[in-house]
Amino acid sequence: MKGAALKRMLQDRVEAAYDFCEQYFPVVIKVDKASNYPNKRDYAMCGWDGEQITIFVAPKFLTASTDRQDALIRHELGHACVFVKGKKWLKRKCSAMNVNLPMTEERCADMIAMVIWGNSILYDRDLVQSLKRGITPRPAFLGL
Repeated sequence: MKGAALKRMLQDRVEAAYDFCEQYFPVVIKVDKASNYPNKRDYAMCGWDGEQITIFVAPKFLTASTDRQDALIRHELGHACVFVKGKKWLKRKCSAMNVNLPMTEERCADMIAMVIWGNSILYDRDLVQSLKRGITPRPAFLGL
């Protein structure tokens, strides 16, 4: 996905995260240096400075399949929700929805993404997040 379609998808995903978190928070998506993503499966990371969420993406993100792009953004926005709301608030919200939120960082981000968008985050043959094919939950050897 490129150009206007990618921008629309990103905006839609960010707005859904706002709705889930019941608050607005600034989100910026930046294409980062390729050298910051040395491994084949490295595509994105999320940071928070206490005020703004920044989702950094590798240049290869721009040419990734649509299902990877979408899954990666959903996963990173799962992290964003944890940064902004905290695990205690998220655990209460998910519990009210009969969802047991994992307390490990990466699986927590995946579960939040699943709750918001209704699809599990899968890990494909390259161990990259995907919506089309792969395994769930996140393999333990990738870090939980």
